Amino acid sequence: DKLVTGVQTCALPICSFWGSYIGFMHRSSSRGRRWPNASTLPQSGPRDNAYIDSVATSEVAVIGGGIVGLVAAKAAIDNDLLVTLYDPTPGSGASFAAAGMISPGSEFLGGFAHEYESSVVAARQWPGFAAELNVPLYVAATDVVGWSGGDRNEVVRYLDIARTNGVEVCAARRVDANFDFSPRIGDLWRFPHEMFVDVDALLEKLISYVRERGRLVTESVHRITPSEGHVEVEAGTNLTKFDKCIVATGAHSLPGLPLPIPKVRASRGVTMRLRGPRGAPGMVRGFVDGRQIYAVRHPSGEIVVGAISDELSTTHVAVRDIRELSESISRLIPAIEEAEFVEARAGLRPTTADARSFFVAAHQRLAVRSEEHTSELQSLAYLVCRLLLEKK
Repeated sequence: DKLVTGVQTCALPICSFWGSYIGFMHRSSSRGRRWPNASTLPQSGPRDNAYIDSVATSEVAVIGGGIVGLVAAKAAIDNDLLVTLYDPTPGSGASFAAAGMISPGSEFLGGFAHEYESSVVAARQWPGFAAELNVPLYVAATDVVGWSGGDRNEVVRYLDIARTNGVEVCAARRVDANFDFSPRIGDLWRFPHEMFVDVDALLEKLISYVRERGRLVTESVHRITPSEGHVEVEAGTNLTKFDKCIVATGAHSLPGLPLPIPKVRASRGVTMRLRGPRGAPGMVRGFVDGRQIYAVRHPSGEIVVGAISDELSTTHVAVRDIRELSESISRLIPAIEEAEFVEARAGLRPTTADARSFFVAAHQRLAVRSEEHTSELQSLAYLVCRLLLEKK
């Protein structure tokens, strides 16, 4: 029995679980016990908790309805547990602004080489995970480019490190490139076997999964208290007892948790959505005057453009953000200036001082999980949550 706390995605030590749950993706998607008369019950508000208290003690509470909380709730449901998820605005966390790249090789470009092995394992799980949820998953290469001579030197340096660690990197011809790059860009490199997921579809499917098979309470939780036999969750004016609790509150911490966890700070990511001509799925990661930028093109013509996050703790998008993203990506791909601007999004990710995942167990029902990535490791998060919540 554990209270499993996740400040964003799944974290280490996960390697000890990797080989012990092969084939979990292939089970029926109709799993999970449902609440009694679930179709007639309200989906949110104080009546939810009142109903829960009057009927039975739920087995698992999930605090936070971002992608990690939703994945954790699915894992609990698939373990045949009664699940209640709390979030005022489910699906609005860091992944709302994510591009959905599943790109293990790119970990070396972003300075996250220590996450490469976790990303590789997660990538292997993604096809089954996406198929179970009927979520679009696109196989595509990631082109890697540099704008200036200094940028190209930086790219070469990172790619050399990647090759040393066994990552497949190949040269690409301009005619085979994912985008019509500027003539100024000479050398092209490529991570040939990568993927991206439709994040909006993923969030929608996970929310529906939890609504249909568990309970979704649109209230904020302001206190959780672990004890010998249960975990107490206070939301609104209601106090509910649970056997286990998963806290997945992203960059937003819950006060009073008795946990010796590393300090987590908010890290803002901004993306803009564009609409261009339909085309083959493709990704690019580039360096422009030392600034990293990426773009993901969906077959529908939607293009998601983003950059390495900053240290701001607000989720508003400034005009400056749009200008910087537009100028950087237009240098690499001049034709993108003709694309239709659709919207811009911002989200906050949790970041630790060393940018590493962590796992802390501090109580018989209390542990903490954290990971900076928003979508890449979710298939692995699901696997680990299944193991942590497995009935004994």
